[in-house]
Amino acid sequence: MRNGWITLSASLFVAILGGCAGEKPAPVKVDVCGPLVEKLAQEDMKAVDGVMAELLQKKGECLDAVKKAVGHSSVQVRTRAAELLGRVGDPAGLDALATAMKDEDPKVRAAAADAMKKFTFAQVSGVVEQLLGAEDFKVRVVTVGVLKELNDPASIPLLIKALSDKHGGVRNAVYEVIAGIGPAGVAGLLKEYESTTSEADRRMLIVALGRTKDTAVVDTLVKVLQGEEIRLRNAAACAMSDIKDPRTVEPLLAAVQDANAPVRACAAKALGTQGDPRAVPLLINLLQKDTFDHVKAMAAYALGKLADDRAMAVLIKGLKDDARSVRYHCVAALSNYAKPNVVAPLAAMLADEEVRAHAVASLVKLGPLSTAAMVKSLKNPDAAVAAASATVLGRIGDRTAVKSLVGALSRTETNVQQQVSTALRMLTGQNFGMDAAAWTNWLKDNA
Repeated sequence: MRNGWITLSASLFVAILGGCAGEKPAPVKVDVCGPLVEKLAQEDMKAVDGVMAELLQKKGECLDAVKKAVGHSSVQVRTRAAELLGRVGDPAGLDALATAMKDEDPKVRAAAADAMKKFTFAQVSGVVEQLLGAEDFKVRVVTVGVLKELNDPASIPLLIKALSDKHGGVRNAVYEVIAGIGPAGVAGLLKEYESTTSEADRRMLIVALGRTKDTAVVDTLVKVLQGEEIRLRNAAACAMSDIKDPRTVEPLLAAVQDANAPVRACAAKALGTQGDPRAVPLLINLLQKDTFDHVKAMAAYALGKLADDRAMAVLIKGLKDDARSVRYHCVAALSNYAKPNVVAPLAAMLADEEVRAHAVASLVKLGPLSTAAMVKSLKNPDAAVAAASATVLGRIGDRTAVKSLVGALSRTETNVQQQVSTALRMLTGQNFGMDAAAWTNWLKDNA
């Protein structure tokens, strides 16, 4: 104890002596940033706005605290911290934003992505490349969205690399970016296509070239279509369906006669895009005689785009094809013929459960031309057909069908009554549900 007392007394003496000598104690550093960050968890948005404004004023002092906040337990704090990092605009915050991009909460990821869009591609390229390799495909999709917003041709190499992503959602997002990339980006894609020797990479790049819809890529696509490699020819024919250009017509007319079925199918679809009537006889031949359902379906699709009278009878016949895909495309194609003689064949397709919904859409597209046939179909013994007919009448908007629809409420099938009452509500603005008596009384007063 004595020794301890002596030691303590000596220490105290030194401290007093130092004080007497005029030495100032070290200043205590007050943390102003941490408490402000904690206030970001508030629900009062007006108060939060004030806190964010204060943090922005102290951005030099508080950047580290805001960066650290992307790991906070509160979703609100993480989200607002990510937003702040974007508003601060300091590249030193990009690593924290990369962390926020991988957050389990979609709101945080979205805030981080929006923040990254405030930087230039040159600033974020390294972080973006890292995020495109993230394990979670949702992170990769959001990252591609950042590249879309930045819209910088310098991002082409990263986008091309992302075309190899194992997840279709990521690849589709990349193609969407490429679709709006502009002339500089197109030039980059063409250069990359010419330089690569990988067939897989070339196929992906051909698809990308088509998505640009830029006629500058047509010469390359035509050259590939006329080449020897089947899979590349198939890709080129498919890509041509995205670009309307007269230079593609002759090569496509030859391609619909190709020995390879996928090439024929894509060439047929592309001819629909081109709109050249010279394609009609060849497309009719495919629909009538090809042995591959997909080829026939694409021929029907193209004939619908062309809407040439020479094809109408063949499309009507195609409604009886064994393949659902062929029947579907014939139904859709006939909706482009605004002529009375396509109505009855389409009305008959309401009995086809596999394409009924598409037949409804086509009959609605024909408008009042369909009214008489649909009124007649309200009496069809098949309740599904009668209900679908009521749906068509409601969507067409032809009030001449109201009386027939009221009469159809006498049917006992619930699905028919439901669709009829919905159609009546759409046509009249009234709502008597499935009460036949109420509708009949209303009709007497509003005939």
